[in-house]
Amino acid sequence: MADSTFAYGKNKPHLEYSTIIDFPLEPVWAEIRDYGNWSRWTKMFRNCKIIDCNGKDQVGCTRQFCPPTLNNVYLEVLNYRSEETHMLKYDLTKIDPPVKGMGIIHIHVCVEKVAENQSKVTETIWNEYEGETTTEFLAHIHKIQCNGALFTYKDLNDYLEEQGRKKGEDKIQESGVSPLVAI
Repeated sequence: MADSTFAYGKNKPHLEYSTIIDFPLEPVWAEIRDYGNWSRWTKMFRNCKIIDCNGKDQVGCTRQFCPPTLNNVYLEVLNYRSEETHMLKYDLTKIDPPVKGMGIIHIHVCVEKVAENQSKVTETIWNEYEGETTTEFLAHIHKIQCNGALFTYKDLNDYLEEQGRKKGEDKIQESGVSPLVAI
């Protein structure tokens, strides 16, 4: 179970990853805040769904998903969501089958407006380990977490681009104007 007494300010994060997404804050935050539906826009969260709280996406709910290349099942508990600061805090509390040495992973995701049509997404991760860990194990976990963040938010940018193209095509069809075609 998640450790609600974890002292974020006293523990240095193991990873902080930031990327720029070429869309305004509102659509970026709308997708990220929808905690139980990340599989709609990223391949990194296969079969993502809320498994408790009567399926309601709310603080305290647990989402279940599978990573893209493994048959592991991950459980994450949403601890905090702020509409004002555009931040989620959640804990990865279980991996089945378990990964030896891995404890709870604390994750913060924050979305900030950078420019009119750009948002910065920052993911910060604190890892808790069980028992002895090797340098190789720590390097492997770091690589997995970096790549996971990279691909997750690249997928979000791609998804929003596709949604924008679909809306543009819908507007053209509604207006009755034919799109230009090269001859």
